[in-house]
Amino acid sequence: MKRNTILLLCSITAILGGCTSTNNNSPTTNQATEITTPVSTTQLSETTSASSTKQPTIVVNSNPTLPPAETSSPKSTEPSSNTPSLQSDEKESILEISTTSSIPFDDTIYIGEYLDSDVMEPNLEIAKNDNGSYTIQIRIYRLASIYDGIGELTADGMSFTATDPAGNPISGIITIEEQTAIVTFTQSTWTHISNDSAFRYTKSSAIPNIWTNDTGMEETEASTNELSIPSSYIGTWQLDGQKTSQCLKEGWSLQAMFGTGIQHGSSMEINEDGSFSYYIGIGHGGTGQLTAKEDGFSVTITPYESHSDVLEVLHLRTETDSNILYFIMDNYMEENDLYWIKQ
Repeated sequence: MKRNTILLLCSITAILGGCTSTNNNSPTTNQATEITTPVSTTQLSETTSASSTKQPTIVVNSNPTLPPAETSSPKSTEPSSNTPSLQSDEKESILEISTTSSIPFDDTIYIGEYLDSDVMEPNLEIAKNDNGSYTIQIRIYRLASIYDGIGELTADGMSFTATDPAGNPISGIITIEEQTAIVTFTQSTWTHISNDSAFRYTKSSAIPNIWTNDTGMEETEASTNELSIPSSYIGTWQLDGQKTSQCLKEGWSLQAMFGTGIQHGSSMEINEDGSFSYYIGIGHGGTGQLTAKEDGFSVTITPYESHSDVLEVLHLRTETDSNILYFIMDNYMEENDLYWIKQ
């Protein structure tokens, strides 16, 4: 029995020695087997217990279990501390601009009635409308009346657009210096008002007195009838003093009719749309709208200077004498006719 036991031990020793020799001669094959053959922790422990002389081999698992990923917190929407921010003075500047833009302009210094600085008559009216716009009416002594001005308050002043006596657009700006309103025309095509022409008015009341255009009815009638003005009538006319003087009634003269102001000249303007204006000397003249009649035209005048409550209605007709075309104002004063010649 003892002998058999010894033989069995020798056989086991021989077998173990052969295995060790095989491992030394074929490391690659054994390594490949170890790499491709997963070994659990339990198997590794059993192998270690079976042979205390053999070092455990660390086996690479072909399907390793990855460690749990760190749970990443969602990115914050707050700007990082490195993000440039507005400086305090920049914030104050933005706040100041926003606050300033919300402050409305003070229009009370504009609204009211103003006197012409030359004749001290109310010739400028500025009123505020319900829609926030402004009505502006301007009279220029012995020159023009503008009724349909629409104003807008800006940082530079009260800008306005209107229609000139010739029926064309005209615009400008009104600025205030203490109690004086300065009306400056910036875009004008009318002959008698050049760009940058300025007129001064003195404020007399904070309550405007908007004028009623007495020619409104006739303007409507004229537009309805599609008044056609011959091209030979359109333009600027001048009083022919010599021809008129020859035709005046006995005892009359131009100086007797218009005073010494007649030396300041005269002018009459007829436009394609029928708008009309004229002046003679000082204090005589106005604007209106021509209405066609069988023997010429009639026009109700809105005077530059109001001398009475009686409306001035002129009758105009043409006449040719010695190949010269005249526009005649019939019965202008005490049945005297005025002869106008085209310039």
